[in-house]
Amino acid sequence: MVWLPSGGRISMSGISKKMMQAAAGAGGDAATVAYVVSADSKSITSIDVSNPLDLSVLSSFSGTEFNLARGVALDLSNQVAYVASVADDSFTSVDVSDPSSMSELDFLVSSTSFDAAARVSLDVSNQIAYIVTDEGITSVDISSPSALSVLDSYESAASLESANQCALDLTNEVVYIPFRNGITSIDVSNPSLLSELDSISGPITDAFNSSVALDVENQVAYVVSFSNDSISSIDISNPSSLSFMDTYDSSNLNGASGVSLDLENQVAYVVASTDDSITAIDISNPSSLSELGNYQNRTTLEGARSVALDLNSQIAYIASSFGDSITAIDISNPSSLSEIDSFSSVTDLESAFDVALNIPGPASTNAYE
Repeated sequence: MVWLPSGGRISMSGISKKMMQAAAGAGGDAATVAYVVSADSKSITSIDVSNPLDLSVLSSFSGTEFNLARGVALDLSNQVAYVASVADDSFTSVDVSDPSSMSELDFLVSSTSFDAAARVSLDVSNQIAYIVTDEGITSVDISSPSALSVLDSYESAASLESANQCALDLTNEVVYIPFRNGITSIDVSNPSLLSELDSISGPITDAFNSSVALDVENQVAYVVSFSNDSISSIDISNPSSLSFMDTYDSSNLNGASGVSLDLENQVAYVVASTDDSITAIDISNPSSLSELGNYQNRTTLEGARSVALDLNSQIAYIASSFGDSITAIDISNPSSLSEIDSFSSVTDLESAFDVALNIPGPASTNAYE
């Protein structure tokens, strides 16, 4: 048993030493705040995760154009959150320097540039945001968060149909976007002149509810498919000539909608909105994917949509749209996943859709290097 400061006690079963250290405030890059955007609450909510055993709301802010907010990314250096909203065709910058008192800095609305804007990836070094829209992608200059400006937009009804997710390869300056039937690579080396490199069709359907994550070192993209209940690996070593490597499907991936990678341990974590679960997938051989473990909770993980990893503490944070919740999962043993805590609020987290953590890397920016 471990005694808590309040005098309560918990069993160490399923709780890693690293997680307990993070709860006590130890660890270099452990997440302390999670930012969740919620489609029906029309808000961004800051969640105190400094103690993953006791998640709690710090603040909730409803922006001017947050109707069906579905994407969030963080610029930690400048303490700004960027939010994409589907129904309002908008892109908004939010001051998060004080997570207990967030405020709007600027927003852009355009039925052309931000049509059904859904997800955001950030190139923090060059101060560029990339926003996936319906059948397109838009680049935005974020060097002045209070004066956002569009740089370029690229659209394709054929290769970006139902586009909803993106992942940015910072090293090679390529954005990868799943579309209805496959995946498309976009050259962003010149953010003012976006262009398509390649597009391939394969075992990916219903991209509007799917997700992508990158292993830049090994040049593999991992895409989960909502309708096919699957995760697929794609060879991206040549962004102009993409090719599928393997696909793994399982009832545990029913409604697969979010994926994040633990590259040190070569594990992909997939959340499934129909199965209400998180599943660990062995990606050590991207040509032969296999399942390691699964955790399901029909209440706290109902409609699980997205997942962000705090790898220092070995915790996954999941936003769930039907559970109106954020849930912390111990991933220290991928073969035996367990729930740490969950916080639900119809007021603040109704239809929670995306989550970003205040730690560097893909957990905050959806960009990889």
